[in-house]
Order: sequence, then C-alpha cells, then structure tokens
Amino acid sequence: MEKFPVRLIDVSKWQDDYYTPYKPTLNKVAAEGFMGVIARVGYGLIKDRMFDHFVAEAKRNNLVYGGYWFLDYYSHKDTGMTASEWGIEQAYQCYDFMKADMTMLPLALDCEQATSAGKIDYSVQKEYNECARGFADTWFKLSGKRVMLYCSPGFFWVFYSWAKSLDMWIAWYNRWVTEAQVEQKARDKGFTGVIRMWQYASDGDINDDGVADGLTLGMETSALDLNVYVGEDNSISAFSKWAGTETPIPEPDPTPEPLPTATTYRVIAPSGVNVRDVPIRIEKSDVVGWMPLGSIIEGKKVIAIESDWWLKVTTWTYMAVKYSGVTLMEPVS
Repeated sequence: MEKFPVRLIDVSKWQDDYYTPYKPTLNKVAAEGFMGVIARVGYGLIKDRMFDHFVAEAKRNNLVYGGYWFLDYYSHKDTGMTASEWGIEQAYQCYDFMKADMTMLPLALDCEQATSAGKIDYSVQKEYNECARGFADTWFKLSGKRVMLYCSPGFFWVFYSWAKSLDMWIAWYNRWVTEAQVEQKARDKGFTGVIRMWQYASDGDINDDGVADGLTLGMETSALDLNVYVGEDNSISAFSKWAGTETPIPEPDPTPEPLPTATTYRVIAPSGVNVRDVPIRIEKSDVVGWMPLGSIIEGKKVIAIESDWWLKVTTWTYMAVKYSGVTLMEPVS
C-alpha cells in the first residue's frame, strides 16, 4: 500500500488488554509513516474507555485524528423510544463526549451488523434509517458538521436516499482493487458523496508479508484495521485541507405519508401485480408469482421501502401496494 500517500489506522478498546498495565502507543504508528488515527468514541450511550487515550496519543505524535460512533440500532427496544428518538439520544451523548475536542476529522457514523443484535434485513430497514438519520441530523445541528458514513458494500442496500449524498468511508477488504473501483462500487448503488477513505484490510499486515503487525505497531492485538485516504485527490495536501472542513447538509426529505394499517387488499392494477420473494430495491428481488386484477390478498402488514409500500403477504412473499408513486392495490374495508 506504499502507493497511497496517506494511511490511517482505526482503533478502539479492543486494541488494549484491560488486564495488563500497558496501554497502546502511537509512536511506532507514526514512525511507520501513518498520518492519522480514528478512534471509536463509543456506542449507544457508552463511551469507549480508550477514546481519550488515543486522542492524547495522536496529539503527542502529531497525527491527524478523528472519531467514529458505532450506531446502536437495537438497545431502545421495549423502552418506548422510537428509532429516531434513539438515534437523536445517541447523537447528544456522542456530542457530550466530544465537545471538548471535536477532533480534526469529521465524525464517522459506523453502520454495520452488530454481533449481539438481530439480523438487519428489509423488515427493519425503515427503523434503521430512522435511527441513523436521527443521529446524523442531530449531529449536524449540534456540531455544524455532517457525519461521514462508514459501511461495507454489502450494507449499501440498507440506506434510503437521505444518506446517498454523505461522504463515505468504505470497508472493502481487498488489497487488489483500485481506489477507482472502490468509488465505482458506491456510484453503482447511487451514492454521490465523496469517497474519503477506504478500509482495505483488518488483518494489520502493513507490508503484505502475511504477518499481522498490530503488536509491532504498539497495539495489544495482532490484527488492526488499515485505511487509506482517497478523497477527490489522495495527496497529503488534499488530506490536510479536508481535515475538519464543514459542508452543509441537504434539506430534509418531506415528512413521509403514514403507512396504512389495513392488511387486506384488492389488486387494482389492470395488468395485475407480481408476487416477489423480497421487495424491489432489495438485492436479489425475484418474481415468484402473479395475482390478476380484482384478486383479494390477505396479508400481515405493510412496510415502507423508501417511498414505496409493500404488503408482506407471507414470511417469504411481498406485493407492491404503491410503487414509484403508482397505487397498485387498494385496501378492502
């Protein structure tokens, strides 16, 4: 990865062994030529116990530093809070942790599947977006800066249009692709923001010799996330200019029309309505059946996929109630 002028690592409490007196240092990271570090600020309402330590280490070694927040999309269940309220609460907590030092880089919102939570699929996609947007919009109000979206290509499908203009930090563990291919991966899914960083490995192997170098770099783990700055220009000067910049957030989307509560529908589309295994806009959506004009469909509930409404007919089948602004089925009273 010597072809990249700017390399960074990202770290959290997992790089420190709580039961030893040693604390990771960043002097060897700096000596190796890395220019920055991104430390986890926290998750949910919890501060990462190593955040302040890594920020202090970055300053001591003259490294550019930033923070990321792991989006907890599940702990509000059964509390009475909506997903949006939970995202807002996390943004306030993150701001409280960071307000004394807003770091040099924009905050990254870490969006990925949590090992301790249920699977993220289309049935919770709407709630996930509400939580993430609640955080992002509130963070902008508090800090004046937009979040940078961190996720892998396998997670692109989760996001609605509101997130598509955010700058991105893409996790794609593949040393053999180019930065242009990384960018194209996002463009193919409709993301228009600047691709700022690429997390190309999590194994800590900094010289491609097959050996993890985390311990050598001063961590207490062999594995270590490795990143490069891509941006619109991956030069050192462009990276320095980017650190801490502010950009306006787009106007919020109009308040969405409330979902219907009816579960029984009549097909009114003259050509009928296809039955699909998952809704369109979800990857690998396939037609598995068809219902003609006038058919009465008993379903379970209506879900929203961006601006479209889909009737969940069975666990594995869906039909469009409204698609691209066209109503295909009407409720039966």
